Amino acid sequence: MNKFDLSQQISEAYTLFASDVKNLAYSNANLCINHNWSVNQNIDHINLSLTQLNKYFLLPKEKIQLIFGLTSKGDVTMATFTLKLNQTLKTGIKSTITFTPDFSSKNTQDLILKGQVIISDMVKALMLWSDEDLDTYNCPHPVLGKISAREMLFFTIYHIRHHHSTTKELILNNFS
Repeated sequence: MNKFDLSQQISEAYTLFASDVKNLAYSNANLCINHNWSVNQNIDHINLSLTQLNKYFLLPKEKIQLIFGLTSKGDVTMATFTLKLNQTLKTGIKSTITFTPDFSSKNTQDLILKGQVIISDMVKALMLWSDEDLDTYNCPHPVLGKISAREMLFFTIYHIRHHHSTTKELILNNFS
């Protein structure tokens, strides 16, 4: 996948996620069930991760190289990355404090709008990168460690889809 395909996949995943939760009642969207995150906390968590990724893509590449280094992994596909990620997920990944949403009640529409702005900004920043850059620079992941920028974009697509699935199940089992 090139950078255009990646940015489109991220945008589409978020749009689908938002469309499934945008009309949920305020009280339901903020309700935590069985100690799991509420719908709005899932959205907030995705927004927190997108914010950090946007900041990464805005850094000068020289600074990224200095802080995180270069990768020698070469071209990795979404399928290959997803297989590796699924193996890691079996060990039980939990969100780190930086990406843990707070427990205050929030407005779903505000969270969605915020996420859409973040994605728009991130796509603009990503367009300043070449496809070769995505396979060259390391990007820090709080659990996976240093992965390529392309792998981080693969993760982002997977991550949004995962939380979309989680919220769909939450809505189906509790609010339908």
